[in-house]
Amino acid sequence: MKLNIDKFDAQGYLHLEDVIPEQPLRVARRDCINLKKEYINKLGEPRDSGTGVVWRGLEMASMLNENLLTCYVHPFMEQIATSFFKTPHLCLFNDQAVVKLPGEDFAFPEHYDNQYSPDLEGVKNGEFRTINFMWVLTNCEADSGPIEVLNNNTNEWDTIIAKAGDMIVIDGNTLHRSGHNKTNKIRAMYACVYSTKRIGKTYKNEDHPLPNFKYFYNRPWRFCKGCADNYKNYKLNKEDNSHWLQYLSDNERKFLSDVIGKKKTE
Repeated sequence: MKLNIDKFDAQGYLHLEDVIPEQPLRVARRDCINLKKEYINKLGEPRDSGTGVVWRGLEMASMLNENLLTCYVHPFMEQIATSFFKTPHLCLFNDQAVVKLPGEDFAFPEHYDNQYSPDLEGVKNGEFRTINFMWVLTNCEADSGPIEVLNNNTNEWDTIIAKAGDMIVIDGNTLHRSGHNKTNKIRAMYACVYSTKRIGKTYKNEDHPLPNFKYFYNRPWRFCKGCADNYKNYKLNKEDNSHWLQYLSDNERKFLSDVIGKKKTE
């Protein structure tokens, strides 16, 4: 598979087919769906991370289930994210379980992710970039509330019909939306959002106030030591793998357990 970064830059998004390795896909699907089932009856209750309140889209999902943190910082995501950002100097920000139960009253109106940024002034000044890497955990049919993205190249809305194992990569300034799940099946995605700047500690966004705000991730992403040993297990081509391995050789590496062991922001 070739990561067409030029197409992503032109459109503001890119649909990658069959890119997520089987094991993390299985973990993310199981745990995102289980989280939704657990918290659907806790809407409005307080939380000690993220927005500070339980709602239908569970942000900072890896603080609710540590297995998801291994997906959020998985070496296969290092391969992909560094290529799209065109830099290895990335920060963790937010991971979200976006699960729509059959017939659930849950939709996202037209928006771009950065309008909800904790640092809205930084967004307006172009001080950093965020990208949302959405794992497609279940087949996304036309009636399941698929993601629609405003294509920056054509200025038309593209409806993305995706299969489990695909990934939808959306720039933080790209408009997108999704409707209700009208099927009798669960529609599940896992959103992994990274930033080129640490932005998760404080919230300064008067356009979208969050009075109960706690925190998002606010630390640099340290690539895991030894991950290069298994790079051949992933579904990228030689050029993309070589690109990622160069980043690994140029930057400080830490064991994945060092990241997992931290439960609070720095």
